[in-house]
Amino acid sequence: MPAGVQVNAKTTSGALQIDGVQGAVTAESNSGGVTLSNVSGDVQIKSNSGRIRASQLRHLRAAESSSGSINLDGVFTDPAQVRSDSGSVEVKFAPGSAVNLDIRTGSGSINQGGVSLATQQRNEHNLSGTLGNPADGARLAIQTKSGSVTLANQ
Repeated sequence: MPAGVQVNAKTTSGALQIDGVQGAVTAESNSGGVTLSNVSGDVQIKSNSGRIRASQLRHLRAAESSSGSINLDGVFTDPAQVRSDSGSVEVKFAPGSAVNLDIRTGSGSINQGGVSLATQQRNEHNLSGTLGNPADGARLAIQTKSGSVTLANQ
């Protein structure tokens, strides 16, 4: 696919798999999982019923699942929102990641997995802090209603 091409993919029933796009990607599935890898442009993902897996991300903007887990890895330096109504969220930070984290769970645990945060504040269902030296406005907000959040370094 030529560099800079934008991909908009939507399915009502079935899985989506997108790999190696050098432009922006918007992917939505009503019933089925979404798998993305090696996308260099802005990424927005939504699944109403199904798992979201995205790897080698560079510019995540949004990932949302009504029912299903969310697994993300890549370099996180942009403002982004990750939301799961019913399902766990796992985020693996690649070297070069730098964001202000704001994590909130309704009924789920938060596991930092060795990720060190500056100016950390934490209680049972909330965690906030700074990873690296983020640019102004680089906030990664992660929210689950029913599900745990796990952080890790790559």
